[in-house]
Amino acid sequence: MRYRRALGAVLQECRTARGLTRPDVARAVKDLIETPFTARTLEAVETGRREISSWRLTVLSWVLEVDHEDIIKRVIRDLDIRPYGSISLDARSLAGSDALQPLRAWVSATAALRASHEVVLPAAAIAPLAQLCGLSVRDLLALLRPLSVHPRLVGQENRHVV
Repeated sequence: MRYRRALGAVLQECRTARGLTRPDVARAVKDLIETPFTARTLEAVETGRREISSWRLTVLSWVLEVDHEDIIKRVIRDLDIRPYGSISLDARSLAGSDALQPLRAWVSATAALRASHEVVLPAAAIAPLAQLCGLSVRDLLALLRPLSVHPRLVGQENRHVV
C-alpha cells in the first residue's frame, strides 16, 4: 500500500506539472491502449487505492512525457528504499580515518561523479573493501556504523556478507 501511495503521488505530480486533468490523461491513455481507462481509474491509482500494471504505467508515462524509469526512481527515492545490504555514507564523514583510506578514495570519487555527498556502498563491495583496508568485515562494519547515514542498519542488513 505504501508503494502504491508513493507511486500515485509521483504520477499526480507529473500530471499536474504538465497542467493536465485526470479526464485529459484518461482519454489519452484509453486512445493508446484501446481498453477502458477512466478518470476514476486514474484517481484510484493516484490515491494508492488501485494498482497499475507495468504496461499501463508505461503508457501513462508516455502521456505524461516522463520516462517510466524516472517515475520508479522517484518512488524509490521517496520511499527511501536502498538495495539490500547496502550502506549509505556521507563522503565528508570519512575525512579523518587512516584505516579507511581505500574506502575514502572510492567514496570521494563516487561522490564527485554523482555531485552528492551521500554515497551508497553496495553489499558486494564490503568484503573486498575490508580486505583492501586490511580489516575483517566485522571490523569494517564497526567503523562504518557511526559514519553511516542510516547507522541502525549497518551490520544488521549486512550479516550475509562474509
